[in-house]
Parts: sequence; C-alpha cells; structure tokens
Amino acid sequence: MPFRKISSDLKERALFLVDDDYTQAQVCEIQGVSLRSLQRWAENLERYGNVKPPYNPSQSRPSIMNADQVNALIDTLVESPAMYLD
Repeated sequence: MPFRKISSDLKERALFLVDDDYTQAQVCEIQGVSLRSLQRWAENLERYGNVKPPYNPSQSRPSIMNADQVNALIDTLVESPAMYLD
C-alpha cells in the first residue's frame, strides 16, 4: 500500500472496530491500511496512551546555529531589517 497521511481519529476508529468484534483483516480492508500499521497503532496506544508516538527531536536534522546565535541574528535583523535585502 502506498504511503499516505492517516489522521489520529481514523487510527482510533480502526482500533475501536477491532475492539468491537471486527477482525483485524476486516478492519484493514475497510480502512485500506496494512495489518502492520494497525498493530503499530495498537502498540503506540498501549505504550504511550495515544495512537501517535511522542515527538522524537533526535530524528530531525541538527541545527547549525545554537540558541545564542539565533537570538543574535534576530536582534540584528530587528535593528536593521534592510541589511539582507541585497
């Protein structure tokens, strides 16, 4: 199945159907999702209390500048906003 963004409410509804006496195969067919996705959502719900896992900042690209450098850049731009127009 191709990748697509599935909202949290649809994930929760799929798990509700599993709890409401539908088989996992039936829910996968109804929702158009893979069995592995359904299992992952159930694991997330059990582990984190939500179908989506918490944000993991270590998975994003590290910033080149630290907080002090960002604040200095913002202050410079506020003082003279036309500096970078060239």
